[in-house]
Amino acid sequence: MNSRFYILGCMMAAMTAFGSCSDDEAITEVLDENVIRIDVLHPSQTTRVNNTGFDKDDQIGVFVVSEGATLQPFGNSVNNGCFAYDGSKWTSERKFYWNSGKHNVYAYYPYCNNVNDIEEFTFSVQKDQSTNAGYSASDFLWAKAEGQQAGDSPVSLKFSHVFSRAIVELVKGSNYEGDFPDNIEVYLHNTVPTASVDLSVGSCMKEGYAGAETIKMQKLSKDKFAAIVVPQRIDTRRPIVEVIIGRVSYLMEGTMSFKQGFQHTLSITITANPNQAEIQIGGGIGTWN
Repeated sequence: MNSRFYILGCMMAAMTAFGSCSDDEAITEVLDENVIRIDVLHPSQTTRVNNTGFDKDDQIGVFVVSEGATLQPFGNSVNNGCFAYDGSKWTSERKFYWNSGKHNVYAYYPYCNNVNDIEEFTFSVQKDQSTNAGYSASDFLWAKAEGQQAGDSPVSLKFSHVFSRAIVELVKGSNYEGDFPDNIEVYLHNTVPTASVDLSVGSCMKEGYAGAETIKMQKLSKDKFAAIVVPQRIDTRRPIVEVIIGRVSYLMEGTMSFKQGFQHTLSITITANPNQAEIQIGGGIGTWN
């Protein structure tokens, strides 16, 4: 009797353990289905096949808000969750889960670990954008996806540029001899580098109390340079662009209006005499996004 009882007890314990594992697996499957996953598209991309817009280890901030609720710094379904790009996909260090119902998803780049104001989030472009790191860190992006809920597909986030892009193209004048040297430096003067960004709608405006600064532009080619600028108007005639070729400085004045999400091309004719250089501001304005 004792032996039979022992064998039966072992069988019941084994069955209990087996049933317990099955329940755990089922719970895990349900939880995995509710994990928030994202699919990101950079403004420069047309498809997701070649993700060239973002670099490995880039990070974005994500907020998830119940549909009908207002985006807040805290108290959302997800508060400034950090998602990182590993070269092929976007993942978060800790998993975030859907609540029941539909949600609106907000995202921005580059990630900041302290977002204490949604409507007036302060962000500044880099004053040295001559490097890829400085240029990329200045490109503030924003995205929103509405009516999202748990399902098989990840949240599709199509980002757009919040700031402006300035392009300086150098043109040789009739009396300029030879080719442009490799060591040309171009600077953008008298622009305010700090903005207040409304993360709920993706709009921005120049910080009213910030002073104007100088931005060193990124070199794209021998005769083409780029910089990311906070949208703003320069109403009074001021020095805007400076081109330094060797020991010669070409300084151009003018007025300018940088618009959100637009690319502005400034064409500059370089002559033998720096005092005769010409600048055509707004020679080309096109949608950057």
